[in-house]
Amino acid sequence: MAPPQVWLRVPRCGALYFCISRVVLLVILCLSHCRLRVGETEEALTDADRVLKTDGRYLKGLYAKAEALYFKGDFEFSLVYVVADLSARLPVFAPSPTH
Repeated sequence: MAPPQVWLRVPRCGALYFCISRVVLLVILCLSHCRLRVGETEEALTDADRVLKTDGRYLKGLYAKAEALYFKGDFEFSLVYVVADLSARLPVFAPSPTH
């Protein structure tokens, strides 16, 4: 008797693709971080840009680009991405309504 084919039971939806694409993004970010450690700042910046091209609001991608720009020496532009990362992470507090 042949073993059951489990992968045919998985519903065909985008959830599996979403999970795989997140893993690929994490691998590219790890590669970017390793390239920073070695001193290849241009390649690290290219990897961070690839991640942000896929998902522009991915927080780890924003931080990786800020870190690559910082190590490259572009401090002001790095600060732009740090602020974008922090503003996406911190909730915006709306003023309480006055009675």
